[in-house]
Amino acid sequence: MYGATQGEVAEASKIGAGVFGVASLALIYAAPFFLNKYASTDIQVGWGMGFYGLGIAAAAAVVGAYKFTSDLHQRKRSSIRTFRR
Repeated sequence: MYGATQGEVAEASKIGAGVFGVASLALIYAAPFFLNKYASTDIQVGWGMGFYGLGIAAAAAVVGAYKFTSDLHQRKRSSIRTFRR
């Protein structure tokens, strides 16, 4: 068998979605909070987008899952694996 296994692909997509999703949520919702608190700015939480910020975070999670999965396929493309039953 060449390439990544189904388990590796599933794990890479979960990690990519988690990393990109959490990072985008932090930028969208936590960054304005801390800027308001420590820099004395007046920015609405979520940059004024409300719940639309969740859609942006979901899109970022999909991009992250795709990115991590494609990187895994690139790394494992030439590896040969044999499994015994």
